[in-house]
This record gives sequence, C-alpha cells and structure tokens, in this order.
Amino acid sequence: MTNGIYRAAGAAALALALAIFAGGAHAQQRWAAMDTSGPVVWGASMESAREQAVTACRKNSQKCSGTAAATSDMSYRFYEVCCTAPSVKCAVAGRASRQEAMEALEPTFTGAGLSKCSPRRIVSAATGKTVKE
Repeated sequence: MTNGIYRAAGAAALALALAIFAGGAHAQQRWAAMDTSGPVVWGASMESAREQAVTACRKNSQKCSGTAAATSDMSYRFYEVCCTAPSVKCAVAGRASRQEAMEALEPTFTGAGLSKCSPRRIVSAATGKTVKE
C-alpha cells in the first residue's frame, strides 16, 4: 500500500515537471524597446517592439531618434544618454549597466563630435518604470 502511494506521488511529480517544461518550450520571447524621449513598449519580435517604440515616441515627442534600442533581456535597463556639447543630442542603449551603455553609445557620440555625455533617464526593460542606478 505504501509503495503505491510513493509511485502515485512520483508519477504526479513527473507529470507536473513535464507540464512545466512543455509550457516553457512554447513560451514566446518578449522584446522591450525604447526610443529617445519615449516610453518602453513590448513586442513579440525585435522589429515589432522597435516599430512600436518609434510610433509611441512620436505620439508624445518631437525629439525621437527613429531608431529605438531593443532587448529581450528583461533584467536590462534602457539608458537614455544625452550629450550637451557642442549641442544637445540623445540616444538610448539597452544594457545591464551604465558602463556598458556608455561604451555602446560612445562611437555614436564621438563620431558626431559630441561630448559631456551622461545618462538623463534610466528605465527598466521589464516594467517601463524609471529606476535609480
């Protein structure tokens, strides 16, 4: 009798594990994207998220770059970095840290002759909320 209970419990645990694994295999990847001065939006693909981010930005601002940053890593943050010399220009990078974002954007700013760059806004890819560093 006791042996039957253990078998039933083991079979139930195996069925649960298989159901969880199978559900994870069918889960769609989620992408987050953000354009300069815009909100974070989400889509099923990188292209979809980027298009939605540009559209959302243009509804609220005239300072959109038209090239949204995107990530599928929801632990990342979007760093909106602005340079103030010789003029104000901003760009966004989705990265794990401030240093990674600054390194990713450096060629863009250097190539345009911009300096005095720093993050203006840091936003969670997972929630779309402004976060502190």
